[in-house]
Amino acid sequence: MDHGTGEREHDDVGDAIRAAALPFIQSALPVLAEQHLYPRPKSSPFIRIGTDYFGNDPVLPGFVELAAAVKRAHPRFSDETSLMERDFADSYVYSFLEACVSRLTASANPSEVNAPGVARSIDELVARVTQVQCEIVCCRVVSHVTTVDRLPHRVGDVEVVPLVAEPAGHRHEVLGTIRSAIDGAGEVSRDLLSDAPWGPPESVLIVRANASDPFEHSKQLTRTLNEFLLMSRLLRGTTAQSAYEVQGEMTRVCKFRPQYTPFRGQVGLMSNTQMVRRDLVLSRDDDTPLRALRELVGDALVERPGMVIDPLALAVYRYNTSPYSQSYWDQVIELATALEAAMAGKTKTDVVLRLRTRCAALLATERDPAAAIFDDIGKLYDLRSRIIHGGETKTDKVTAMLTSISTTPKDAPWGETFGYAVDRLRDLVRRSVLARICLARGGEQLWPLNANDADIDRALCDDATRAAWRAAWHGLLDGIGAHEAWDRVSSARSTLGSFSEPLA
Repeated sequence: MDHGTGEREHDDVGDAIRAAALPFIQSALPVLAEQHLYPRPKSSPFIRIGTDYFGNDPVLPGFVELAAAVKRAHPRFSDETSLMERDFADSYVYSFLEACVSRLTASANPSEVNAPGVARSIDELVARVTQVQCEIVCCRVVSHVTTVDRLPHRVGDVEVVPLVAEPAGHRHEVLGTIRSAIDGAGEVSRDLLSDAPWGPPESVLIVRANASDPFEHSKQLTRTLNEFLLMSRLLRGTTAQSAYEVQGEMTRVCKFRPQYTPFRGQVGLMSNTQMVRRDLVLSRDDDTPLRALRELVGDALVERPGMVIDPLALAVYRYNTSPYSQSYWDQVIELATALEAAMAGKTKTDVVLRLRTRCAALLATERDPAAAIFDDIGKLYDLRSRIIHGGETKTDKVTAMLTSISTTPKDAPWGETFGYAVDRLRDLVRRSVLARICLARGGEQLWPLNANDADIDRALCDDATRAAWRAAWHGLLDGIGAHEAWDRVSSARSTLGSFSEPLA
């Protein structure tokens, strides 16, 4: 087939769909009006199949003719195509109808079917059914993330769009930002506007992809954002946390409708687990270290044959999911599990002492002396044991324990003291994971993932060995541009006490 013939056939298909689409809308709107589904309030312009109306109820004149034109548009709609690969014309016709309803509602004259909104919807319908590929978008709202100039930046595959509106305009800004990426996101506006926590500084993280199977590929977009946040946490120790995400196709006429997914955990100013925060301030310069760190972590977390539980993979998983636990108590348990998985080894005796000595030996810096690490881990594990094993623990006892942590301000109120203690444990886990990954790297693995505990403890008894191992993992991170990722992070901030202050 020559190009001229292919173009003529494409034009013929488009003409057939256009010839059926406009009469369908002209006859369908009065039927929707009889069901009180049209016209719509401008504040709620969307209707949805399966919620507001159902298949053949009401019967829509012209539906069969338009569906038949769509079915002829591409072989994937054919009855001869296997069910696993077949597409269905009806879903596109319903999507086209709903796009027209929403766009006409926003127009000056909702009864004018020759309006630009209908023409745009017809163009989208023709393009969507004649092409296999479509652009899908994932937008995720995250707390404690912004950029150096509070303007949108692209960091690798992720577009970071800071939310800068005043509190009264926050929800409107969120919805507008997401709708600028996913045209039909207004479908889920009720969820966005009724369940939108505020954890300033906030940003919307956006990733895009072209795919023939948007439902399957959407999972990869979620994984991309999960990896981005994990690398950011390992690099900066941020308290960034996902609130919710919206996924869908870029166009309003689509197969993969916008989907709203909230994340578990508590986010924002009223959260019991974000009373202290550590902001992630991004720029384009962060692309290089984040990519290199992702490669470093990916090389370490390879599947090992016969291994049911990989300790390092468990440590990374617990570290990355700990922010979504419902309370500080749960976060202590998650992070303590991660620290054991990263540093304790195989031997099950004297676990706490081994953790204290190994972390003190490998994580010590000028800003974080070995003695402080040794003491803090002991206190944090005492707290962990009280939580797990039960028994009465009075407030004054826990308060004294929390305020004695080296990074906790002495004048911090009760809720914040717990936050600072969890923040300290989270940072120790972060650096432990990085140390293990780096020391198991390369031909001369200083601390192999399957090393014998006695060999490691014997090696760390020597001053020169400790210094050499610290220099080795620090140097590897410096080499990928992750400067200071190996050191203790800067002091956390009180969320309520500093949320309106400009970023440092």
